[in-house]
Amino acid sequence: SWPDLDSYAMTDLEEELENLGTHPFIIMRKSEPATEYAAKKQKVLSNYLEENWYQIEYENRGYMVYSVE
Repeated sequence: SWPDLDSYAMTDLEEELENLGTHPFIIMRKSEPATEYAAKKQKVLSNYLEENWYQIEYENRGYMVYSVE
C-alpha cells in the first residue's frame, strides 16, 4: 500500500494496521509529505512504528526501512 496517496483513506490505513497479524518491513521516504492529509497518515504510521518497537534496519538519502527484531 502507498499510504501517502490521497486515494488511500485514513480509515483504511488505521484498519489495516490494526489487523496486521505480523510485523512487516515498512519503508518510509525521508522527504516531507506532499499534502497535509499525507502528513496526518504519516503520523499514524509513525505512531504504529513506535508502539510496535520498530527500528531502522537500513537507511539512505531517500528512505528508511523499519523492522521489528
